[in-house]
Amino acid sequence: MADGDLRVLHISARADVGGGPEHLYQLCRKLQDMGVESYIACPQDFPYWQRYQSLLGSSRLFQIPHRKFDVTRIFGLAKWIKAQGIRRIHSHGKGAGAYALCLSFLVKLDWVHTPHGIHVGEYGWLKKKMYIFYERLAGFFIRCVIHVSEGEKTTGLSLRLWPVAKLTVIQNGTAKIESSRQEKPEIRASLGFDVKSFIVLSVSRFDYAKNMSEALRIAERLPHMLFVWLGDGPERTVLEAESRARKINNVIFVGNVADVRPYLQASDVYLSTSRWEGMSLAALEAMSAGIPLLLSDVVGNQDLVRTGVNGLLYPLGRIDVACKQLDYWSHHLEEVRSLGENSRKWHALHYSVDKMANATKMVYLDES
Repeated sequence: MADGDLRVLHISARADVGGGPEHLYQLCRKLQDMGVESYIACPQDFPYWQRYQSLLGSSRLFQIPHRKFDVTRIFGLAKWIKAQGIRRIHSHGKGAGAYALCLSFLVKLDWVHTPHGIHVGEYGWLKKKMYIFYERLAGFFIRCVIHVSEGEKTTGLSLRLWPVAKLTVIQNGTAKIESSRQEKPEIRASLGFDVKSFIVLSVSRFDYAKNMSEALRIAERLPHMLFVWLGDGPERTVLEAESRARKINNVIFVGNVADVRPYLQASDVYLSTSRWEGMSLAALEAMSAGIPLLLSDVVGNQDLVRTGVNGLLYPLGRIDVACKQLDYWSHHLEEVRSLGENSRKWHALHYSVDKMANATKMVYLDES
C-alpha cells in the first residue's frame, strides 16, 4: 500500500476529557504530518469532538454514542467507510473494539486494536469471565494488537487475550512541553498558589481505577504540602465531601482544565495512586515538563520510573512509603530538580509523539 492511499478510521467510544482522547488527538495530528489521512468515529463529547473537528474538519468525523454500543450506527458507519475510501480500521478501547468487530465483517478491512489498559481489576467474577471470552473471540479477527506498554502486553498474555493476533508494543508518546519563561514563583502566583509551597500534582479521572482516595490519605498525613488535583469523575464529589469532613485543607480540586502546562510548570512532584494503568499520558507530560514521578508500583507505571533516576515506585496501599518519600524530597529540592531533569531527558529519548506515530504508521503499512 502506498502512503498516499493510507486512510485510517479511528474508533473511540469517548471524546471527553481523558488520556485516551488526548492520545488519539496527538496521534492523528502527527500522522497527518506523515501523510496519513485520519478519520474518527466517536461521540460528540466536549472537548475532543471540537478538537478533532478543528484538526481534521467535520467531513472526517462520524458520530457514535458515548460508551454505548448502538447497532443502528454500524450500517451507516460501514457505508461511510466505503464512501471515504478508508483502508484501515484502528479501534481504541474495548467499546470501540465492539464496533470494529462488526465492521470487520461488513467492510472486510484490516483491523488494528489498542486496548489502552486491560481493565479487569474492578470486575466481578462473571463480568471478568465474559470480558476475557469476548476479547479472545475478537482476537481471531484482529490483525494486530498495539499495546502501549510492556506491562500491558504482559497482562494480556497472562490472561491469554487475543490468541492469534500479532502483538506489538508502541509506547505512548506526548508532545514536548517547553520550559516556561516565567520563574516557578511567578507561575504559582498567577494560579493563586502559595509560592513557597512544595506542590504535588495529580492529573486524574476520579474513579476506582485511579484510586484517588489513597492520594487523599497521603495528603492528610502531609499538611505542610499542597496537593493540586486536576480532573473530574464520579468519585470527585465524595472525595471533596470527605476532605471537608476530615478538615484536609491542603488539597485543591481544580477540575478539568484546557491547558495543564502552567500546573505542570508550577509543581515539584507528580503523584499517581492508580490501581493499574495502560501508560499514563499525564505522567508522560509530567516527565516532559521536567518533574520527578512518585507512582504506585502497578502495570503501566512500572514502565515509566527508573528508581532513583527520575523518581520512585511505591507499593500500592503503602501510604507510609509514599509519605516518607515526599517528605524527604520536600527537604532536598536540588535532588528533586536533578530527578526532574532526568525525567525530561528520558521522555525525549523514549516517549516522543513522533516516535509513537511513526511506529503506528508502520503497523498500518505492514501487509503481512
